[in-house]
Amino acid sequence: MGTSRQITESQLERARAELAVRVKTLQEKGLDAKACKNDPHWRMLDAHVRQISMRLRKIAEVETTNAEVARHKVERQAQIAAEKAALKAGTAGKKAKPEKEKGEAKGKKEKAPKEPKEKDKAAPAAATAASPKEKAPKEKREPSAEKKEKEKKDKEKKAE
Repeated sequence: MGTSRQITESQLERARAELAVRVKTLQEKGLDAKACKNDPHWRMLDAHVRQISMRLRKIAEVETTNAEVARHKVERQAQIAAEKAALKAGTAGKKAKPEKEKGEAKGKKEKAPKEPKEKDKAAPAAATAASPKEKAPKEKREPSAEKKEKEKKDKEKKAE
């Protein structure tokens, strides 16, 4: 969690005060403003001031973004409440749908049977009917009682 605006502002004040103290000591030594930039301690303090200033700018950006989000949220809630009220009244939310005929409602058209090509015409009808695409799987049925009796009799005859 980031620091608050008040804490960052107080840090910035202290950093500027430290920088001012360093500038004062360098001026007492007889150095001008351009020579202060060559002092490593001054550069460190100045960098610290710039860092805190950047943090303060970012905090301001975050605060404006949060304010916009809060405003947008309130507007959205008001819009949703208005839509719910309109739905209860029955005036909005439903679009009129055009009525379709029963034939069009299905949306599927029946395909005309394809005419066989010349190659297929030459092939025998049994070969084309037995193709794996068209062949339906056979269902296994239990033999009827009469068939069972015939099979038993055939087995007995063969056994004799």
